[in-house]
Amino acid sequence: MSAKLTGEQISTVRRWAEEGMDLNAIQKALKDEFGLHLTYMDTRFLILDHHIELRTPAAPGKDAAPAQEETPLPEQQPEAAGGVRITVDELQQPGMYLSGKVSFPSGATGSWFFDTLGQLSWEPGAGKPTPAEMADFQKELGRVLRSRLGQI
Repeated sequence: MSAKLTGEQISTVRRWAEEGMDLNAIQKALKDEFGLHLTYMDTRFLILDHHIELRTPAAPGKDAAPAQEETPLPEQQPEAAGGVRITVDELQQPGMYLSGKVSFPSGATGSWFFDTLGQLSWEPGAGKPTPAEMADFQKELGRVLRSRLGQI
């Protein structure tokens, strides 16, 4: 992956990170600025390979600080604000970086999978979650993935 980037491009990525861009924004900027279509995981590996430190945006009048590591999530997640409960499988499915289950307040269930290419998949189980429950699921799953990917 790093063979595709010049020293100048790596410096640009480092500057983006110092300005507070997150992985999603850097991934998009690589596509927009350099025409590189990288998965989220490839972008993460690029950042790690070049020892680039992501920073959180600074509050007005403050210097940017390194991103703080979140505490590890237990395998059984507490209920999110909307009552959605997400679990992370103890043994991941073959070919998956992370996988798990979700249960909704309405009684609907499903499985989610985040593969090694950075693609997210959803497999419905019993029942059908409401649109509001799916929105809560997406927010909560985003939190779980950000927390887990920060532990790489």
